[in-house]
Amino acid sequence: MSNEFKDILQKASQGKAILFCGAGASLDSIGFDCEELPAASPLLGKFNAYLGKNFSKLPIAAAKVADSSIQDYYRIITDCFKVQAVSDDMQSIMSYPWSRVYSTNYDDSIEIACEQIGKPKQTLTAADKPSDILAGKLPIIHLHGFVNHFRIDTIRQDCILDYNSNIANEVYQGPWATELKNDMSTADIVVFWVTHCMIRKLRNLFCKAEIPKRRYSSSIPRLKTKN
Repeated sequence: MSNEFKDILQKASQGKAILFCGAGASLDSIGFDCEELPAASPLLGKFNAYLGKNFSKLPIAAAKVADSSIQDYYRIITDCFKVQAVSDDMQSIMSYPWSRVYSTNYDDSIEIACEQIGKPKQTLTAADKPSDILAGKLPIIHLHGFVNHFRIDTIRQDCILDYNSNIANEVYQGPWATELKNDMSTADIVVFWVTHCMIRKLRNLFCKAEIPKRRYSSSIPRLKTKN
């Protein structure tokens, strides 16, 4: 890890710290097919390979697959985002005393890292309520859905692939948006673990949730795992 990133984590250990994980946080995690987890474009490639087409928009390709076979749609997504190994950096980051973790990722790499370091955690999604948070456990809130909670009959609603969809709007205008806004308003530091291309999407999402901009926050790059 860089000294700059270590300084960020040190600040995170000295007060109320919120970690926001987006595209980039799980890119070094390994799925059960022994490949790194896909970002949006590789998932689009898997949908196109299934369809024998070359769609440029992920939501369109996803809808075509789901319309063709909801079973195959479920299989492709869950096969893509189940994790068997996480990086040492993921474990190190999760060892810090975060107050809460928010994520737009579907995979279970955060949960696996917590299990490996012995940190009690609770997974929640948009289907849960903020009042469901349990004391004594790290809340991990998957705003766009969680792979281990997906069901064939509800996956089209539970797995948010389109940031501009009505389902996404409901999340970012609902109770978790209020919770996110309050957490970011009162946190001493908010750390964003995302790729640079994710920043624009986050701005749009936070505008929907009316997230205040006055709090100190940091954007951190993808980390490299030492061999």
